[in-house]
Amino acid sequence: MLHDRKFYYYNAEEEGPSDPTLAGTEGLHKNYIDTTGMKVTAFEETDQQGKWFGLQVEEEFGTRIGGEVEDGQVQRLVTSVKEERDEWLTNLRYASRPKFTHPDDPRAVDCMESHEKFSILAGKNWCRSCGGVFLKVNTVQKELPELLYDEPVTVCRPCDTGVKKNSRWIAKVPKEQRSLKKKAAPAAATDAVVGGAKRGMKKGMNFMKKGVGAVSSAAADATGIEALAVEIKLEADHAGYMTKLGDIRKNWKRRWFLLDGSGTGILTYYEDEVAHGEGGSKVGVNEKGTIDMRHVIKVEASPDDPERLLMTTQDPETGKEREWQFRSSTTEDRDKWVAVLEMAQDKFVGKTMGSLLGGLRASQAPAQPGGSAEEGVPPG
Repeated sequence: MLHDRKFYYYNAEEEGPSDPTLAGTEGLHKNYIDTTGMKVTAFEETDQQGKWFGLQVEEEFGTRIGGEVEDGQVQRLVTSVKEERDEWLTNLRYASRPKFTHPDDPRAVDCMESHEKFSILAGKNWCRSCGGVFLKVNTVQKELPELLYDEPVTVCRPCDTGVKKNSRWIAKVPKEQRSLKKKAAPAAATDAVVGGAKRGMKKGMNFMKKGVGAVSSAAADATGIEALAVEIKLEADHAGYMTKLGDIRKNWKRRWFLLDGSGTGILTYYEDEVAHGEGGSKVGVNEKGTIDMRHVIKVEASPDDPERLLMTTQDPETGKEREWQFRSSTTEDRDKWVAVLEMAQDKFVGKTMGSLLGGLRASQAPAQPGGSAEEGVPPG
């Protein structure tokens, strides 16, 4: 079953989802192949049972682990009906085309080969082989019959020479972690883990800094499931690049964000990671702006864009609301930002800065013999 540039396969038809668009989230797929950059070859063979028409599907590569590249999967599929094989051949070759990098993607600010800035005279050109965006000088026109293009199309020079993989912009999941057959878990179990993590933040930051990996294992043991479909690890502090929509000019700019979730509850954004300062800057130094999590009234994932998140703040003096829009490079990164911002909202909304700074000083003070949490000494 093909969906969202993934080729899912199952042990039996009844293990598949009720609708193809639910592949990956419903049903028990044995595994899947990332189709971007995969090679599809048709073949025929004959045995005692007759003539067979088949396809060999070769995934370009798997995930990078510690700098190493995991070998991609190779699957051989056969049918006794030639027309059926030919139809799958066409569908899989279309599926091997890449997803084009979104114009708002932080990686699309510069040419993805030379890292030079785009301009009105030096515009963006999307490679039909890898989906990246490049200056025209770094592209060629090339025929790609294996991707079912009838005429020459734009291809970046690395793809043209073959020195880089076509699927190099894809963040891939290790093969052993892809199977819902082995890692099936009801949505309630995952919700319980996330909810428990959020409640744990209110009880003490030490719990959250351990993440919820241990909770995932405990939930898996309790339910008899080998592992949860989604393992979430969250910490109070979080940092990384996102693009932000301007409030006045309404243009997108890439910024480096830092959430101080264990201290002041301030989300600070800088021009880039270098401006943030080597070893970390304090709030008020080099920042382009700040957002006080005490004034956040809503954090949510955009229903229209899988990589966008929305946040609404309210001015405590005027009551005026502002909607902030951010985009991450991947849906996974967006979802993690939503989770940590929601937890920071739960922790800080309604508190005064004086109480936060007082609590921070108390948590840093040395414990006195016989002290208690009520006396400002954190519990052991």
